[in-house]
This record gives sequence, structure tokens and C-alpha cells, in this order.
Amino acid sequence: MRLRLFLIVSALFIVESLAHAQGTQLTPRQDEILRRVTSVDSSLNRAQYDEFWTGFRSAAESEQFRKSLGFALPAILKYQRTLWLAARESSKQGRPVITPELNKEFDEAERNDRATRHQPPSAEKKRTAMALLEGAAHQTTVNKDGRSMQITPEAIEKVLRGLDGSINRLERLLSGSWQ
Repeated sequence: MRLRLFLIVSALFIVESLAHAQGTQLTPRQDEILRRVTSVDSSLNRAQYDEFWTGFRSAAESEQFRKSLGFALPAILKYQRTLWLAARESSKQGRPVITPELNKEFDEAERNDRATRHQPPSAEKKRTAMALLEGAAHQTTVNKDGRSMQITPEAIEKVLRGLDGSINRLERLLSGSWQ
């Protein structure tokens, strides 16, 4: 249950980050669909897809959303996935491991922070990342947004599966066509 809450909080952070990055005001139902798409063990069907895209006031607004979100998606979800892959490696080695891919993501996060005025700043991302890597290395508990999670190899694999599913559903939602 703690793992599920932790993953939900992480998914909500991603959704809020994406919405902030693109600046479009979503309807409550669009927000609900977007949150569902990014949550663990969720799904996306044709009816939800259609409902999401008909919620925009104009074709221009929906295209702006798609373009902006397309920019933010790689920056946020790829970073999260890379971080959890580094957590997997830290767990295996019993020490925090900053992979070359994670270093590259730190650099990209700094550039995106400046471009989107995304919060928290990249320095906070690094502190959060190091806490996760320490937790993974020693299989200890990490706290985030008032929730705690023990970072075990099993938890890492579950997060990675959840992120993969979220990425796939978001890519489908943003594809421009259900087909």
C-alpha cells in the first residue's frame, strides 16, 4: 500500500509538472484523464482519448497543448525512468551510483528548468535523486511529500514498470490519432 501511495504521489507530481510546463488550463475531466493515464496500473481507452481531446476550446489550443506536452514529456518522464534505473544499479552495487545517463539527465533538467521555469529547480532534483539512490543502495526508507517508501529491488522494478506504462499511455494520448 505504501508503494502504491508513493507511486501515485510521483505520478501526480509528473502530471502537475507537465501541466505547468505547457500552461494550458485543463478542464476537471481532462485533468482527471491525464492523472489516470500517468498513474500506476491504469489504462487508456478510445472513449477517454476522445473525451480528453474534445475538451479543448479550439484546434489551436489542443495543438498547443500537444506541442508543449511533447516538449515536457521527454524531460520529465525520461528523467524519472533514468533515475530509477540508477536506483536499480545502486541497489545491485550497495552504493549510490550516478550513471552517465543520469548525469546527462541532470544537465538536461537544468536546461529545462530554465526554459520552462519548472519547479523544483534542478538542485532540488539532484538532492532528491541522491536520497533515492542512497535508499536504494542500502534498502532504506525514503520520504517524499509526506509519504515513505522502502526502496527495495522489488519496489524499484514496480516503479519502472509503472513508469513504462505511464510513458506508453501518455505517448498514445499525445499521438494525434487513436490508431
